[in-house]
Amino acid sequence: MTANAARQDLLAALDASLNDPKTYERHADQADAQIGRELGKRLDAAFPDTEIGLIGGCVMISAATLARWNLLWAMARIGYGRVPLSYLAETWRTENNRAEKYFDLPPLAAWTIARLSQSDDETVEALITRLERDEDPLWLKGDFVGALGAVTGQRLGYDTAAWRRWWTTQRGG
Repeated sequence: MTANAARQDLLAALDASLNDPKTYERHADQADAQIGRELGKRLDAAFPDTEIGLIGGCVMISAATLARWNLLWAMARIGYGRVPLSYLAETWRTENNRAEKYFDLPPLAAWTIARLSQSDDETVEALITRLERDEDPLWLKGDFVGALGAVTGQRLGYDTAAWRRWWTTQRGG
């Protein structure tokens, strides 16, 4: 098979997936579970040490961040994988940009956690701990509130003390 034919086959498979409403729902498909695990392994890969301009050059990010962003998005889309909790812990240092577009890992990690229903104790603790940071912008805290609501079923909003009390009670403390 020629390289062009192989590309055309991959694009046809991508088009079929993008046009099938069922692919946007989480389902129990072992092939997708294996793909999610493989995507997760690639999160730790070495990526080129270069900056990439997005949104007409208004936003500059590292190739590593863009690669991880795309891997997390793919995991969320297929509904399988595990988000490294270190992504939630990354300090938010990004300054506002003209386009108001951000490709940093913490907000995408929160969204992916919600999509994956990643609700183990360590993840819930990491989300609450991140929500407790005073230096994060309110919109970013909203991403963590949303993820917490999705994985716990609780609706405690931005009340960090209420989240901590609820979590302490849940853990028997």
